[in-house]
Amino acid sequence: TAMLAMEGAALGATGAVIGTMLGLAGSRLLLSGSGADLGAGYFSGQSGTFAPDALVLAGIALLGIGMSVAGAAWVARAVNRMHVSEALRDRAVELPGNPHSSGRLALLLAVAGVPLLFLPPIGGLPAAGYAAVALWLAAAIASVGPACRVALGLWSPQGTVASLALAQVRQLPGHLAASVAGIVVSASLCVAMVIMVFSFRVTLTDWLTGVVGADLYARAAPSGEAYFTADDSARIATLPGIASVEALRYD
Repeated sequence: TAMLAMEGAALGATGAVIGTMLGLAGSRLLLSGSGADLGAGYFSGQSGTFAPDALVLAGIALLGIGMSVAGAAWVARAVNRMHVSEALRDRAVELPGNPHSSGRLALLLAVAGVPLLFLPPIGGLPAAGYAAVALWLAAAIASVGPACRVALGLWSPQGTVASLALAQVRQLPGHLAASVAGIVVSASLCVAMVIMVFSFRVTLTDWLTGVVGADLYARAAPSGEAYFTADDSARIATLPGIASVEALRYD
């Protein structure tokens, strides 16, 4: 168990380092290409400031390493209960799990997320909504195992190679469930990132509409103490296409 846990820690650390480097490179490329408003076009002249938080990145990396160690220890604990001859057989070790309990857990998590949609925001943030999304993601992961077992039971291939492959997978449905669960989590994270970027752009648009509501802003001078006089404002108001003029002062 200890050796598998150490192996899981090594794999987790390697993945954390590579993932952090790729994430930083991708974030830098996205920021330089789309700007600080993520492509909304409001601040196209500014590229934004790339300022990663080392403590947050370290925390995320440690979380990934911890999950890798926990997964390795979980499998090692199940292997320790098997006979040595069975454990030494190549890919004959099935991942631990109960399909019936996983199905009930998935249903429970899915139902538990529904009432959270009706709770009010906390401090202006939809924390209950975030919790509902987390519960539904966990429900989707928990339902992968039972869904894979049902799909394997319904599929009847005709070819010899396909029949042999299906027979092997039927003996090890946990491996298939683990692979599909990884795809489910990756796809969910991609969707979450798209929603986050879209939400940011919509929020920025609403904020600019409320705070910076004019179609055109004019300054008396690029810098220094300069201002428009009352006569200047009156002449600007008479220009074609001008509905109203409002003077603003920034100290």
